[in-house]
Amino acid sequence: MKSEKLDAILQRFFARTAAGIVPGLDAITRRLEKLGHPERAFKVVHVAGTNGKGSTAATIERLLREADLKTGLFTSPHLIRFNERIRINGEEIDDETLAKLADELETLDAEIVKQDEVRAATFFELATAIGYTAFARSEVDVAVIETGLGGRWDATNVMIPEVSVITRVGMDHTGFLGDTLTQIASEKAGIIKQGVPVVCSVQEPEALMVIEAVAASRFCELHLSGPADLEEIPVEKWPLRGAHQQENLASAVTATRLLLDRLELELRSEQWANALADVQWPARFQTLQTDPPVVLDAAHNPNGARALRQTLDAVHPDKPIAWVMAFMGDKDSRGMLDALGERFQPDGSKTTAVWLVPLDMRRAADADALQTLVPEATVASLDDALPAAKAWAKSNDGLVVIAGSLYLAGEVLKGSW
Repeated sequence: MKSEKLDAILQRFFARTAAGIVPGLDAITRRLEKLGHPERAFKVVHVAGTNGKGSTAATIERLLREADLKTGLFTSPHLIRFNERIRINGEEIDDETLAKLADELETLDAEIVKQDEVRAATFFELATAIGYTAFARSEVDVAVIETGLGGRWDATNVMIPEVSVITRVGMDHTGFLGDTLTQIASEKAGIIKQGVPVVCSVQEPEALMVIEAVAASRFCELHLSGPADLEEIPVEKWPLRGAHQQENLASAVTATRLLLDRLELELRSEQWANALADVQWPARFQTLQTDPPVVLDAAHNPNGARALRQTLDAVHPDKPIAWVMAFMGDKDSRGMLDALGERFQPDGSKTTAVWLVPLDMRRAADADALQTLVPEATVASLDDALPAAKAWAKSNDGLVVIAGSLYLAGEVLKGSW
């Protein structure tokens, strides 16, 4: 049971999200300097991208752990509780350790603000500092660090990694990163450091040109990952489904090999199989039940929706779909629905039905906005939408697909499945 003290601190941390995102690395660097630069105490694989960076990071971490390395994994956002963001050797940070570090960082932040008359740290800056400090004090050998947003000014971007990874880049967070793929790719490429090898997933040509140019200007080896990197890898053991996940796996395998080579380590064939079979990353085409099938997917932008549609076509071709969806008000919801193509046609037929869920949070699209987005949909609470969607899927020999928001995925995973 989470302590009342920890709960109170985390609520104060979450309240800081109202201040928004503040570009720049000065604030996080100042906090880490006061902590004795914990980010320098371990080796790092740094992962950026629009889609796929979480599953890529999780796979790299599990593979490195199989090589008898003590690992850290820092990801965001969390689906159910904050502890998910910080994992040591595959285990979420415990409440007692988290409470101690959160209290220490909150006190330190207040002291810095008072003494230096600078702004308070953002929620993500504090989370990052806690993660790096936890990894240093646990004496991990290597940490796999996922960026939060962008790359160049992301709070995680304060170390020199052993390997940098950029997963597929797409249109998302345009209000912060730019409104063209070239601009967004430039921000993601900000994690590339002088002389550090870079692994790059399959990219659109304009994104790839930017990444190639930045890598060349910083004298980095650029490794374009693809199907050839999966030869002799037991890909059938990996539980994450979809062609897009094969791209992520190729990047994870390439990055792992690069780091193991630098450390003069290697994995035997049975170790690859053991590690890949054990990778767990929820809400990535996750089947929650089978009668009727209920699939939970984290797709929340057009690229993610396109990947979801392709996976549905491969796994459940022609099956009627009951959609349960929620959207953030600052996301390209229309673009996402368009990307779902023929699998999303709320026209009153027996091939598609839609329930839209208003989420109780500041950024979420409200009921009126949802009704305007899809006039044919039923706007309902999650508690009402899920049973109705399951009943529809059962009677139409279809399936339920839950998508549109990571926050919706978190609410679903809190339920009793």
